[in-house]
Formats: sequence, C-alpha cells, structure tokens
Amino acid sequence: MDRPGRSPLIALLALLAVGWLSPARAQSDDALADLFARIAGRPEYSRTATAGVHTWRKPVRYAVIGETRAALGPRIDSHMALMRSLSGLPIEATAPEGGLDAAARIFARGVGRFHVSAPATAREDAVRMPVVTFTNAGGSVRWRGNFFVFVGRRQEMVALTQGFGADAPDLARRIGSGAVNCAAVLHFAPADSAIATAFVFLPTDMEARWVERCVEEEITQSFGLMSDVRGSRLTLFDDDLGQGKTRLTETDKLFLRVLYDPRIRPGMSGPALKIAARDVIRSLRLR
Repeated sequence: MDRPGRSPLIALLALLAVGWLSPARAQSDDALADLFARIAGRPEYSRTATAGVHTWRKPVRYAVIGETRAALGPRIDSHMALMRSLSGLPIEATAPEGGLDAAARIFARGVGRFHVSAPATAREDAVRMPVVTFTNAGGSVRWRGNFFVFVGRRQEMVALTQGFGADAPDLARRIGSGAVNCAAVLHFAPADSAIATAFVFLPTDMEARWVERCVEEEITQSFGLMSDVRGSRLTLFDDDLGQGKTRLTETDKLFLRVLYDPRIRPGMSGPALKIAARDVIRSLRLR
C-alpha cells in the first residue's frame, strides 16, 4: 500500500519556516554562548583592563560634542534610547555649561585645545564625573559626564585622538589615513571590572552608510560588547565592511541583554562565562 504523503499545507509551512528562520535562531545555545564570550569576554584594545566581562556599574551620562552635533545628535539620542531599553541602565544626555548655542559658537572657531579632567580617586569618582573642556579663540565650554561622543570632520577627530596617545598610540594616525573609520577609547575601574568612561570618535565626512555603522557599532561596543569576530554573519562586530552590515543584528541585541543580566557577573571569563551565558541565552530565547 502506498505511504500517505504529507499534507500540501504542512509541506508549505515547513518550507516557509526554513526560509524565515533567522541566522541567530538557527544557532544552538552553546554556539551563541561561545560567540558571546568571544565578543564580551575581553576588552580588545585596552592596556589597563583585566580579562573578563566589563560593564557599566553606574548611570551613564552622555554628551554629543562637535560642530555637526545638530545633524547627528538625534540619531545618537535614538541609539542611546535603544541601549537604555536593552541594558536596563539609567542613561541620560547631558548638555554643556552655557547651553548648546554657546558650544556651537565656540566650535565655529575650530577645535582648539581639548582637556579631560577625570576624578583622581575612587571616592572622588563616587561624587564627581569627568569634565571635558574645549578652549579656543571663541571661548571655553565644558561638559560633565562619563560617555562622550565626538562628531566632526576626520581631521578634527585626528586632532582629538592625539590626546589619547597613551591609551591608543596609533589611533590618530589610523583615523587620519582612513585605516579605521571610527573608534572608541574606554577607561576602566579594574577593581570591579567596570567601564568608567567612554570616548567615541565619529568622523562625519564619509558615506552615510559608514556613519550609520559607526554610530551603531562604536557606541554599542562601548557598553561592553568590546571585541570583533572577523567575518561572522551573526553580528555587526564582524570587522568586515565587505559584508555591508550597518545596523545591529538580532544577535547583537540579544547579547546586550545577556551582558546586563544579573547572572553575568563582572569579571567573568572562560568556561564559567560560557556556562552562564548559555543559561541566560536559553531563558531569553524561550520568552
């Protein structure tokens, strides 16, 4: 007797399910946990951070600084709102002393001198945030916060990153030559595996798609997803512009939620991190 065939409707649904299955959903919990550990398990470029997971442990107060802030500021504000939603962190924008109009008048006269005043001790850090000051022929303007996003022409970013030679000696040269489109410099509180301060540099005089990628990639990595994985199709942090991705993937958004889940403890690394991440990923995917 002939074996009864599958219902045409069931067969169609099966094919549609295969077509609609996203790359992230096709991965096992173990595979995703391994990828998460590679991205979040170590700071990629820092000379001062210890191994393991690093996250923000206090509210984020961010400033968007530069002559082109009016054009890019709303896009950055939107991405910060996404970071707030995914991480659960308190995240708020901070304005310069004297207001945005005062800042615009000063930036119209050029970048000038740039200075960061950071708290000197852990006790001081508890009550005072870093201050970024710009001074030029137009005057002086200050921002108080712990997450600074600089926007402007590439040569302006070169001038600013020269002040971070001790953290990233090659950064100014690489931005100037076009070897990198954008970058972030993070400072850490090693005692509690926390991110203390972030400085993100976004050149605006390049193709709009690369500006978009820089906003998404550098800001998100400054929340703790710090390493790149060459060629991965699952993440924006693929270190491969040839893939053409410009926005966070489903996996990246999942990983940010995993990173700020209380089951992922600061400083976690190695097998312990993978085991904890697998359990968190499994629970989040079941929701």
